Amino acid sequence: MWQMKSPAMSCFFCVMLLFQIAHAESLDVSTWDQVNHNILIVLTILVSILLFIVIAFSCYIICSVKRSKDPERGLLIPDNSKGLLIPDNSKGLLIPDNSKEDTKISTSEKIDEEKGTNISISKVDKEIESLRRRIEYQEKLFFLERLILDADTAHPRLEVFDGGKSVKDTGTMRNVAMNSTRFDSHIFILATEGFITGKHYWEVDVGKKNNWKLGVASEAVTRKGSVILCPRNGFWVMALSDGIEYWACTDPWTRLNVRSKPQKIGILLDISAGQLTFYDIQSEMTLYTFSIAESDKKGKLFPFFSVGSSVGKKDPEPLKLCQ
Repeated sequence: MWQMKSPAMSCFFCVMLLFQIAHAESLDVSTWDQVNHNILIVLTILVSILLFIVIAFSCYIICSVKRSKDPERGLLIPDNSKGLLIPDNSKGLLIPDNSKEDTKISTSEKIDEEKGTNISISKVDKEIESLRRRIEYQEKLFFLERLILDADTAHPRLEVFDGGKSVKDTGTMRNVAMNSTRFDSHIFILATEGFITGKHYWEVDVGKKNNWKLGVASEAVTRKGSVILCPRNGFWVMALSDGIEYWACTDPWTRLNVRSKPQKIGILLDISAGQLTFYDIQSEMTLYTFSIAESDKKGKLFPFFSVGSSVGKKDPEPLKLCQ
């Protein structure tokens, strides 16, 4: 049995075989008419053509399969994003490299997620801090004192009104009794009640005043003649000067960095802890804290107020106790 060397030879052999069959039929069967003989020839030709087409298509398929299996021929698959191709070592194919793009997307998503997390944490921290300040404020209100200004300690230029809740600078020396408790050189005034133990809290409405001084004074402070405000002399005071400069009246005075101009000042005296703290009520910020040494305390500590300077231009705006 001999073998076909190629699809073309196979096709040629089949065609020749069909022609021989047709010729043999025409020789052996003499009774066929000419028409039947012609039909047989036509059918033979059609079958030959169909067979040729089938064999040609089979050859094309076989060649395509061989080409796809050739490791030196890579199948190029385009990357829709950047057109990058990378080899697939296992199959000899080139496939798109999406790793860099995926890394960029993952990194971007991670950064966005971290930013969102940081913003959320920052927001929570602010809420916690705000809540803490509100709780502290409510605790201070537990020690709120209902103070009354002591007109007998007021400098002659000062006028106490509103039932002892407000004081202002009249700018003129009033005709008042010069008793031993009155300040005669500085426009100072004290509250009627002093404290020797415990916690005490009060609030003062300074409004739009450009000059004021607030704090506590020892019962034994000098009330006649000139005096320097400082803890060594029995004064623990915070001051505003000319509407611009905030001071802690230490020795020497300490300039304070106050961002906004407070209109209400909260003052907490903790005698047991030896501290006096000033607060901006609106912003809930601590402005300054004094340490009160036992050696500087002489008797009771009285709430202290001043509406301005005795030598400067008067500031007609009053100080008001908040009740």
